[in-house]
This record gives sequence, structure tokens and C-alpha cells, in this order.
Amino acid sequence: MEKDVSRQRFTIRKRDLVIGTAFAAAIAVGVKGNPATGKEPYKYAPYPQSDLKPFVLPGTNVQDNERGPGKILSVVVPSPVPQEPSADKIRKQLENINVSTPFDNVVYEMQSHPEVFSQKDITDIKMYYPIYKAVADKFNIDWYLIWINHEGETGASNSKIAFNGGSYPYFGGWQRDVRMWPESFVANAFKGLEYLQGVKTRNKTDAREAAAMAAQVAPNIKQYLNLGPYKAVLNAERLFTGDKQGTGLSLTRANLWQECSKIFGSVLIPLG
Repeated sequence: MEKDVSRQRFTIRKRDLVIGTAFAAAIAVGVKGNPATGKEPYKYAPYPQSDLKPFVLPGTNVQDNERGPGKILSVVVPSPVPQEPSADKIRKQLENINVSTPFDNVVYEMQSHPEVFSQKDITDIKMYYPIYKAVADKFNIDWYLIWINHEGETGASNSKIAFNGGSYPYFGGWQRDVRMWPESFVANAFKGLEYLQGVKTRNKTDAREAAAMAAQVAPNIKQYLNLGPYKAVLNAERLFTGDKQGTGLSLTRANLWQECSKIFGSVLIPLG
């Protein structure tokens, strides 16, 4: 524990003044740089994120949404040190996600359709809904299509080998082919969605991989949309899953999308 010296009295002596003046000058050089030598100011490194406790995101309606990336605490120096977004900022961004259907209504509809949604499905969607919805809004697809593929590929990130290299060349909650869709593709897809890292997930890469999945599927849906929403989704799923005949995984997922569209509506189907 650090010793509190704020209330201690000190006897100021000439030697103390000399030392204090010299120390202040050294700090000034360290912060502002030394014009005589042209040296850059000393950069104080933040504490490692792994040493810090997670912070709380108050006010979110995501189940158990308590953990996020640790705040980076920096050594206090006269010059400002860049900080990661505060918990309050992340919370406000999550609250401002464009939710056309209130989340409570989503939960109600899922509970009202046990023939479509299992209890595990409901638990998974409660955890990931802010990610599904924000990503879907960016790429103009249905949020539940992201969930359908998440559940279909890894049980919503309930797979160890999906993340430890055991399924190479496929990686992550949506089993991205890293040879075809490299990390640079993921980073570009995730631009503007960085605040979603504040959502508690089963794996720290889930928000980024959700964006990558949507970036793969959205152009194909648009390409086939002239055939109608269902066939557009079916063809996009054929390409995503590698189900060339459209009679296996792609058909199953397209049919589930159709069931969900009847319950929640779809951005692909114009309101009549």
C-alpha cells in the first residue's frame, strides 16, 4: 500500500529547494523534450491490460454484460496519455444501437415460439444480440441471419477447436477461412464497430468475426436479391457454407431464416 504523505509536514531547507528545482527541471525535459538535443519526450507505457480487472458496463440490457476490455491506466504525468473508451462511453454507444424491435419484444417472441427457439438459442441471443443487431445494421442484413450462422458453425462460439487452431484453415465463431478472408479483411469489416468489444462474449474475437461474416454474406445477398429474399439468402448460404447443391446446410439455414422473418420481419422484405 502506498504511503499517504499528503498531510505530513516538511521542513524546507536550502538543500531541499536545490534538489526540488533540479527534479522539476528534469521532469520538464522529460515531458516537453529537450530543445538542445532534439530528443523526443519520454513516453510512459500503460500497465499491461492483463494486470487489470474488467470494468462494469452499467445500464445495459444484455444478460450478465459486466465485463469488457480492461481500462488502460497510465502513469500520471503532466502530458495526457491516450485512453481506451470509458465504460460510460461504451454503454452510451450500446444504448444508441438502432434497434427497430425493442429487445424485450425479441425475447418475448422467442419465448412464444419454442418450435423455433430452444432455451439455449434464447440464452445465446441474449448474450450476442447487441453484436448481431449492430453488425446487421451496418451491412443491411437481418440480425438473426448472423445468429443462425453463428449457431450453425460453432454453437455460438461453444467450440474450443474453433479458436485453438484445431479447425484450421477455419477460425472463430463463424469459421472464417483465413486463407480467403485474412485479418485485414476482418479489420476493415469491423471499422466503426469497435465499441462492440465492450459486450461480454464467449471469445474476445466474436464481435470482429461477426462483422467479417456479414461482410462476406451481404454482397451475395444483394447479388441474388432480384430472385427474391428467400432465394437470395439460400444462394448466399450456399456460397458461405460450401453447400453447392443447396440441399444441406444452406437449405436448413435459409429455411430457419424464413421462419425468423415471419416472426421479426426482414430488412430484405419490403413492408407491404
